[in-house]
Amino acid sequence: MALTNGTNCGFVSETPAGDPEVTATTIDGHAAAIKDVAPVGAVRITEIGWWHNYNVNAGNFEIGLYSHDSGTDIPDTRLYVDDTNVRQTAEGWDTVAVDWEITPGVTYWIAIQCDSVGGDVKTDYQNDGINRRSLDLSTASLPETWSADTTSDYAIAIYAVYDSGAEEYVDISGTIIETSSLSGALTIGNIVDLSGTIIGISSLSGSLYFSIAPAIWPRTRSSDYDPDLYWDEETETWVETRMTGPGAFVDYMIFIGEEGEVYFG
Repeated sequence: MALTNGTNCGFVSETPAGDPEVTATTIDGHAAAIKDVAPVGAVRITEIGWWHNYNVNAGNFEIGLYSHDSGTDIPDTRLYVDDTNVRQTAEGWDTVAVDWEITPGVTYWIAIQCDSVGGDVKTDYQNDGINRRSLDLSTASLPETWSADTTSDYAIAIYAVYDSGAEEYVDISGTIIETSSLSGALTIGNIVDLSGTIIGISSLSGSLYFSIAPAIWPRTRSSDYDPDLYWDEETETWVETRMTGPGAFVDYMIFIGEEGEVYFG
């Protein structure tokens, strides 16, 4: 195997599996960080983890996230920290669940620190000339401002699982095509700060759940949306008769415009 950004180091979409099987380096009593750019769509970190080699004594470790110092190309200010976590004794990935907000396209440093317990705690690194690793070789905690003893173009087995936010939901108030008895929340994926009337009726309760992807608008359906017309799939034209009655909403297409506007047709 190897250390590959996006798979078992840096920002990843899921928890890595398996031994990276590259070069071991001491992390006992040290702090280490890996540099990476938050992927497109990433809005939060849900887990941070790191690989440790061999069976070792249990001890505390810290995890953190730092901003980037573009002038020196090292970590800068600590943004988040979780300073109390028990290291497992068996070889493997140590993981911690978090809920830390991030911004897509921004450079961060994902960091860990291991307390020294008299054992030789090691993680894996790889001299790949692509990634960027920074080490503080003698620290009892993750500092508020990073202090680097050495920084190299290496990968190190530290990762952060990110969430794209695609399944975030918000409640909206409004009505749907002459359906008179819906109760609770109308829940739409990928929309924020949406409110108002959808079409026609003033009573909304119960729960409706659906996710929206802007790409679902068919190429055959013209974009000249008219709220007074109904899209007929057979003729592929807008017609004057709209479907009404309980449940009619499920037969309608939903379209999100470039500015976040929502259309039903």
